[in-house]
Amino acid sequence: MKNIIKGLFLVFILAFIIALVGCGEEKNDPKPVDPPVVDPDPTDPVEQDPTTPVDPEPTEPVEPDPTTPVDPPSTYTFNDVEKYLRDNFDGIEIDKDITFPDYLEEFKAELIWESGEDEYLTSDGKFTAPILDLENDLFVTIILNGKEKEVDITVTLKGWGTEMDVIKEWVKKEVPKTLTTSIRLPITHNRYRSTITWDSSDKEHLTNEGYITKDPDNDILVTLSCTIEYNGEVSQIEIQTTVLKLSDNEKNFEVKDWLDSKFSGIAELESDLDLPSSYPKYNALITWKSNSPGILTESGKYNVPINDRVVSIVATSKIGDSTISVTYSFNALGKAITDVWEGVNKILSYIALEHITNFTYYTYGGQEGYKKNAVLEYGYLLFYTEDKSVITDRMLDYTYGHCRTGIKKTSTQYIVVHDTWNTSPSADALAHANYLNNINNDPNGDYVSWHFVIDENYAVQQLPLDEVAYHAGDGSHVYGETYYNDYYKYQSIGGGNRNGIGIETCVNYGCNYTNVMRRCAKLVAELLIDYNLGLDRVKQHHDFSGKNCPCVMRENHRWEEFLNMVEIFYYGKTVLKDVTFKWTSLSPGILDNEGHIINHPGEETVVRYKVDVTYNGETRTFEFSSALDKLN
Repeated sequence: MKNIIKGLFLVFILAFIIALVGCGEEKNDPKPVDPPVVDPDPTDPVEQDPTTPVDPEPTEPVEPDPTTPVDPPSTYTFNDVEKYLRDNFDGIEIDKDITFPDYLEEFKAELIWESGEDEYLTSDGKFTAPILDLENDLFVTIILNGKEKEVDITVTLKGWGTEMDVIKEWVKKEVPKTLTTSIRLPITHNRYRSTITWDSSDKEHLTNEGYITKDPDNDILVTLSCTIEYNGEVSQIEIQTTVLKLSDNEKNFEVKDWLDSKFSGIAELESDLDLPSSYPKYNALITWKSNSPGILTESGKYNVPINDRVVSIVATSKIGDSTISVTYSFNALGKAITDVWEGVNKILSYIALEHITNFTYYTYGGQEGYKKNAVLEYGYLLFYTEDKSVITDRMLDYTYGHCRTGIKKTSTQYIVVHDTWNTSPSADALAHANYLNNINNDPNGDYVSWHFVIDENYAVQQLPLDEVAYHAGDGSHVYGETYYNDYYKYQSIGGGNRNGIGIETCVNYGCNYTNVMRRCAKLVAELLIDYNLGLDRVKQHHDFSGKNCPCVMRENHRWEEFLNMVEIFYYGKTVLKDVTFKWTSLSPGILDNEGHIINHPGEETVVRYKVDVTYNGETRTFEFSSALDKLN
């Protein structure tokens, strides 16, 4: 027995030791470490292993809150609700505000109301009485158990008046509170056949028929007495309206009518015109601007032109802030001179203007930063001299046929004026000459060329004058043909390329384009003489294709000004070809010896100048003065 007990004790001790060793090993083992939790990038797609089934996450059943009551669905139908609405609203008369229910508790139905005559009964029940009883539709949307149905109910809106009242209220609306134009005063009502007559308290300004005559200075209050006869009943009402005074624009139109009566019937100029400077009735200030001041001055003085011309003059009337302009055009017939000195006096009358105007014009191009550039022109006088144009020869060699064409003209019929559309500061005549030379030497160069390119300082020739150049955009159309340019949608003439001399005028930033025009005009006049052409053969690129070129002259309305320059040079170089002119400014701080205003004092002033004219050994001196307009 002792041995058994002793054995059990040893087994117990051994088990205890094993248990202690096992506990120590578990304590020293490293614990597993969970990987860090990283929020996924919302822009990264999350791929799912298609071989791994994904069990849906179990959701816990939501136990209803025993304290929150849940409405059972309505047991009523749409017909039940509609019957209720018809029993309570259909056919009723409404003569005051009414409350439309938006929920019917019994039916558990929501209601949305809309009124057909919202002017008299709004959708929320606000009532405004019509004149006569009026049937009105109410559109009711029923929402029941999540579904909708619309019901139409008719009610009567109670009126406050009679048919006579309808006529009277309509008549009141037919007469505005203020009148700016005549109106038609009604003499009957379209529905309620009646007789309506009117009596104005001021028939001078508002007649019984509704015609108005405005007072120039004051608004006029007029009372209209209106008599209405309907179904044996007679009723009278009075309506007040105000005839507004003449606006400045309307006054200006009267000035225009007055000017038209004086000048629109004149077809041909034969003597001076009496150009009014004002219209005293309205204190209108009238100014005049002539497109040919050498023929018709802005004070109306007429000088017989060198050649037959159409002369235009623009009258501008200003009253307050309102302005209106009207143009009058006249035929001015040239007259042959019988004496050279008579011709001298004629050309001097073209040059010695009464007024030297200043203005702002714009140059245009396709270059970034220089697309539209304002230029202030102080003014100028075209001091004519007999010297010839100096031509710089930069003739192209014949290479590939796309600049120097090698095609001989059959005749020269036109002088075609362009501008370069290049406003880069360095884009002068020599730069364009180099440009065309580079294209000419490029086997893949564009088909483009011109005979001359002109800036303030140079007239550069690049093609022989008897050779066709590609500049006018009219293809192979010849002189005498017309065609329709599909690109510019313009009915054009032919002969620009085939029968024309192309002249490009430079518009580079910083240039004085007036001086470019002047140099070009002299060359054009000489070419007209060389080819025995008249002034009518000076054309714009626009005439041959519809392109807006020469853009600067066209956009600034300077084409007539350019033609005047050409005409002066032409006259001097033909009629006065044996006469010399030497100009001297007597106001050298303002006007130079070439006729340029070089220093504008700002205020209006007078400049003086003289010219020594020599013919056949005799010299005569003429002195003139011109008013230099105030700087704008």
